[in-house]
Amino acid sequence: MTNELVLVASSILGMILCIILPPLYDGIHRKVRATLHCRVGPPILQTWYDIIKLFSKQEVLPQGASKLFLYAPYITIAYIILASLMTPLVYQETALSFTWDVVLLVYFLSSSTILLCLGSMSSGNVFAQEGARRELMVTMLAEFVAILALAAICVRTGAVGITGIYAGARSAHPSVALIIACFVLLVCSYIEGCRLPFELPEAEPEIAGGTLIEYSGRRLALCKLSVLMKQFILVSVTLNVLEPWCSISLLTGVLGLILKTLLVYLVFALAEPLFGRYRVDMALRILSMLSFVSLLSLVMAVVGV
Repeated sequence: MTNELVLVASSILGMILCIILPPLYDGIHRKVRATLHCRVGPPILQTWYDIIKLFSKQEVLPQGASKLFLYAPYITIAYIILASLMTPLVYQETALSFTWDVVLLVYFLSSSTILLCLGSMSSGNVFAQEGARRELMVTMLAEFVAILALAAICVRTGAVGITGIYAGARSAHPSVALIIACFVLLVCSYIEGCRLPFELPEAEPEIAGGTLIEYSGRRLALCKLSVLMKQFILVSVTLNVLEPWCSISLLTGVLGLILKTLLVYLVFALAEPLFGRYRVDMALRILSMLSFVSLLSLVMAVVGV
C-alpha cells in the first residue's frame, strides 16, 4: 500500500472509529455505573439505540426558534467530523495533516461547544439559557486549561503539528512535563463529557436537562453524538502523546487506539459514582486549581524537564 493510500485510509478509519466507538463506550460507561449501583442497567448498545431512535423521531421546535437554533447541531457535527478527519487518531499522520493542525483542532473543538451553547440560548427557554451559561463558564475555563496543557506538549516536543508532536513524544519520553500535561488533558476530556461531578449544564433535578432541553429528534441526536465524539478526540490525542509508538503502524494504531481508549473510559466509569454534582463555584475552583497544574507543566516543558 502506498503512503498516500495509507494516509487516506488512516483519515477514514479515524473518522469511522470516532463515530462508532464513543456511543459504544458511553453504553459501557452506563453499564459499569449501574453495576456499581447494584442495578442491572441498560444494554451496552443502549446509547446507539437512543441515537438511532432519535433520528426517527419527529422534531418539536420551540416557538420563534432562530436560525442559529436550527442549524447549530449540523454545524457542530460538521466541525467534529472535520476534526476527526484531520486528527491522527490511528496513525501518526493523516491526509489532512499540516504544520499548525493542532491550532485548527482547538478551534474546531471550542467552536462546537460555543455553537451549541448559542443555539440553545436562542431557543428562549430559561432552563436552556441557564444550562448554556453554566456550560460556557465551565467549558471555556476547561478549554483554557487544555490549551495550556497542549502548549506544554508543543514546547516539550518542539512541534506545533500533531504529527510532529507524536514524533517528538517518542524521543522526549520519559518526560515529567508531558505526563502532567497529558493527565490534565484527560481530566479536561472527562469534564467535556459532562459527567459527575461536572454535570452542571444538564443537571436534571435543577434545570431539567439544561442546554439540550429544547432540542429533539435528529437535532438532539446530533448534539449528543457531537459531545461524545469531541470527548473521544481529546482522549485519543492525549493517549497517542502518552504512548506514541502504536501509531507508527496503521494496524497497531487501530488496535492500540481501541484498547487505550477503552481502558480510559473504564476508569471514567469507575470514577463517576464516587462524586456528587459540584456547585458552579466549586467546579470553577477545581478548574482554577487545574489551571495551575497545567501552567506548571508548561513551565517544566520550557525548562526541559
